Amino acid sequence: MVRLSILALALMAASPAFAASDIPRLDIQKTCHNEARQDAADYSITGCVGDENKSRVDLEKQWPTFSAASRQFCTEESGSGWDPSYVELLTCLQMHDAAAAPQARTPRIGRMSY
Repeated sequence: MVRLSILALALMAASPAFAASDIPRLDIQKTCHNEARQDAADYSITGCVGDENKSRVDLEKQWPTFSAASRQFCTEESGSGWDPSYVELLTCLQMHDAAAAPQARTPRIGRMSY
C-alpha cells in the first residue's frame, strides 16, 4: 500500500499540470511519528507537526513564485523514498530556484579585460 502511494505521488508529480498548480498533500502525521521514533531524544511529534503546518502555510503563499521546473523537481524529490515533509519541500524549492538563477542574485566576478 505504501509503495502504491509513493508511486501514485510520483506519477502525479511527473505531470506538469500537477506540479504547476497543486501543492502536494503530505502525510505529516506519519512523517512526524517516524522522525520522533528515529530521534526520540530531540524531536517531539507536536513540534514536528507545528513546523510542518507552518511550512505548509508558507508554501501556500510562495508556491506560485517558484518556477514550474522547481515545483516539479522538488515535488518528485519529496516523494522519492523519504518521509515527505513540507519543511523539506519548501527548502528544496528555495534552493532549486536560487541555484537556477544565480546570476540574478550575485554580482558577476570575472577577469578584467584591458
